[in-house]
This record gives sequence, structure tokens and C-alpha cells, in this order.
Amino acid sequence: MTQHNFHPFPVLHTERLSLRKLSSSDVASIYNYHCNKEHFPYVDMVEHHTLEDSRKFIKKMNEGVEENKWVIWAIADASTDTILGTISLWNLSSDGRKGELGYGLHPGNTGKGLMTEALAKVLHFGFYTMGLETIEAYTNEDHQRSISLLDKHGFTKIKTVTEKGPSGKLMNLAVFEKKSE
Repeated sequence: MTQHNFHPFPVLHTERLSLRKLSSSDVASIYNYHCNKEHFPYVDMVEHHTLEDSRKFIKKMNEGVEENKWVIWAIADASTDTILGTISLWNLSSDGRKGELGYGLHPGNTGKGLMTEALAKVLHFGFYTMGLETIEAYTNEDHQRSISLLDKHGFTKIKTVTEKGPSGKLMNLAVFEKKSE
């Protein structure tokens, strides 16, 4: 069994972005995204009703990183450190060969190539630092921007599944994978 180690936290940099650990300074931004289901129409995520919900979310995410269960990065503007979204590698297989990608941008940040930039860096980290052989991504089959992003990065659709989200809502998800080169 391969044990991943996210200590120290793997901060990644691109020309415009800093992929860093979520912090208490991100609470308001996380809340502003998670408090309105219209911000994530293609995903069945739990809506945050208070800032405390967002504090607990950040705490839970960082505890998972501390326990080496997953790694989640705040996608932050490199010059202002303002959080623009998140990206993660999670659902790591017990043999350390496979992981699942998760990502989302806060309103106003789409269509600027930010996720393309962040995803390239995270894929490189997953394959070359973590030694993953396969990275999967599940996306709503109606979410064309997400499907285009995955296509652009060399993912291949392998199947469609129907899953129940946290609210009990059934969703048709396209499953994509990318193998290490």
C-alpha cells in the first residue's frame, strides 16, 4: 500500500495562481460560494447557511489533508491571495495508484483559463509527485464546460453512472479518466 504524505502542505504555483492550503481567512469566500445553490447547479453539494458551516468545511478539509486522506487546494490569485475556487485529489485508492479529481470556481472566475492553469499543475503533481497511475473525474453529463476542460487535458470518458447526492437528488454523471504517460 502506498501512503501519500501531504506534510508539508504542497503549495503549487503557476503564472497567475497560488494553489495553497485553505485557511481561516477563506471563510467568507467559501461561504459566499456555498450559500447559494445557483453557484453550483451541476453538483449536489451541501449548502452553507452560516459562516460557521464554512468554518467547519475548511476544518474538515484540512483535517483530511493532515490525515493524508486527500489534498485540497485553495485556488488563489497569486498577487492578491484572494480565493477563486478549489481543486482537489481525493478518493485515493488504498494501493495509491488512483485518485479522483474535484474542482470548482467561484462566480465571476470562469472563462478566464484559471481552471485550465490549475488543473495542469495538479495533474502534474498527481502523476509525478504522488505517483498516481490514473486520475478520474466525475462531472454532470450536462456540464459542457467541465467536459470540455477534461477533454482539453486528455481525459477520456469511460462510462455514465447515476448517483445520489447528499440531498438525495439523483444525478447522471459522466466518468472520465486520464492515465499517467
